[in-house]
Amino acid sequence: MDLMFKLFVTVLILFITHMLNGLYSQELSARFKNASEAIERLLEGYDIRLRPDFAGDPLSIGIEVILASFDAISEVNMDYTITMYLNQYWMDQRLAFSPLSNASMTLSGDFAEKIWVPDTFFANDKNSFLHDVTEKNKMIRLFGNGSIIYGMRQFDRD
Repeated sequence: MDLMFKLFVTVLILFITHMLNGLYSQELSARFKNASEAIERLLEGYDIRLRPDFAGDPLSIGIEVILASFDAISEVNMDYTITMYLNQYWMDQRLAFSPLSNASMTLSGDFAEKIWVPDTFFANDKNSFLHDVTEKNKMIRLFGNGSIIYGMRQFDRD
């Protein structure tokens, strides 16, 4: 009888685990579907050509530059090569999706091609390019209130 009880409990645990895994994968699938639908809804009617609050005050953009490496210095050519991380911060109310400021979505760099982003450049730069070994090194973090962090890894030759 003791062996039958252990066998019953084992089968019951396996059954419950199987059912919970199925429910979890359905919930995960629904969550991804909901996230994709939410992003599509955010972009409905969004005009990439207009900066946020176009008719209002000038847009405040924060910029953070992190030098990852100083790769080459050429005294002969009077130039140098650096690798850096460039992060930009701004608010776009058109992309607000939640009243909770800590709600956020981390999106790939492809999303940056669908929204307005600052046209940041470096004066006197000889050559710049994004690091793209497997994929372009861009990231967007979108917060519920419309705050955006746009980060990229870049190589510059000055």
